[in-house]
Amino acid sequence: MAAKVAAVVMTSLGLPMLLTPDLVTMHFLHDPATRELARWPMRLVGMWMPIEALGFTMMHALYGAGDSRRVMKISILFQWGLFLPAAYVIGPVLGYGLLGIWLMQGGYRILQSMTFMRYWRFGGWRELVV
Repeated sequence: MAAKVAAVVMTSLGLPMLLTPDLVTMHFLHDPATRELARWPMRLVGMWMPIEALGFTMMHALYGAGDSRRVMKISILFQWGLFLPAAYVIGPVLGYGLLGIWLMQGGYRILQSMTFMRYWRFGGWRELVV
């Protein structure tokens, strides 16, 4: 139930980023060129917010169930082992720039969220002794 509520709330927060990114960024970015550069990354963040909300909910549910070691291992593996090296290759090396890095970031967050949901669903955390 909490995951559904989080997905609904985060979807409502992500819709302005997806549909009207300039209204969101105009309060923080005053240079039109910078705002133009931020437009598509902002849309991508708004698009992935419901999935990320489910991932964060499952991650913290695993923390609450006492499975913090698994959460730490997954988080480190995905961020340091997958995302950061891939972001370097996609952005500077292959030349896809900021948008390529943001696309990679979304893919990494979706994959991480699905991993947390999978571990929660299959219930390995039930056998933990805290």
